[in-house]
Amino acid sequence: MGWDQYRQGIRRIGGDPSALPTTSKEAADSVAAFVELHIEQGPVLEIEQLPIGVVTNIVGIRRYRVVLKGQPDHAGTTPMTVRSDAFVAAARIIDAVSSKALAMQVGPHYVVATIGHLVLTPNASNAVPGRVEMMLEVRSDSGDVLQTFCEPWLETFRPQVDALRVHLSWTEISRSDPTDCSASVMVQIEEASRMLGHQYKRMPSGAGHDAAYLAKAGPAGMIFIPCLKGRSHCPEEWVTADQLQVGCQVLYQTILKLDQAIARP
Repeated sequence: MGWDQYRQGIRRIGGDPSALPTTSKEAADSVAAFVELHIEQGPVLEIEQLPIGVVTNIVGIRRYRVVLKGQPDHAGTTPMTVRSDAFVAAARIIDAVSSKALAMQVGPHYVVATIGHLVLTPNASNAVPGRVEMMLEVRSDSGDVLQTFCEPWLETFRPQVDALRVHLSWTEISRSDPTDCSASVMVQIEEASRMLGHQYKRMPSGAGHDAAYLAKAGPAGMIFIPCLKGRSHCPEEWVTADQLQVGCQVLYQTILKLDQAIARP
């Protein structure tokens, strides 16, 4: 969405887009704390049978468009030994992306990596794929992990890809940096959970949230509640009334505790 569309949307609801710079600065200066209640959008709390997650940080995200160019040839008449199959080269990278992310699960940082979009050309059963375009997305709570996982790591594939007579290139599409949640807000969420008798665990958020933006204006934190089988952004997304009630209770008590802490001289 472009800025013109944002301005139109603001006007449609009776706002004044020209006031945004001043309003945003005033709002930022007045934020004492921000607490967001959200479903986890993943299966961890449900698997561990915990009602509350205390978010420690929100991942940063890197997205890259990776392009592999080979030669589209006849699948029946082109010998295997002389093919420039872009999809074979892509498959090596796809497998390595998953293997690398899996190997990093034993490390200190949260990291996931996905190839979620793939386009083959000519995309025909009787043609050697001559071009593959795919999207690599890496998420982590560590900026260093994001930096080393992507471009320097992709560069190491050049010898393999060259040996397959395929050209490799990539372009960064978007980036966002990890955001740490406020330690003081986390403590208040934990105290509220204990007071109400609810178990909890500290955990990172693998999805982006409003709290990542509000953290630039003041102390921010997040409360997670479980969702059915970790499903999100789909018709199967579901949270029970009891789970929602627990989340609301913890949110309410957290806000009261933050207000009390802020009111102290």
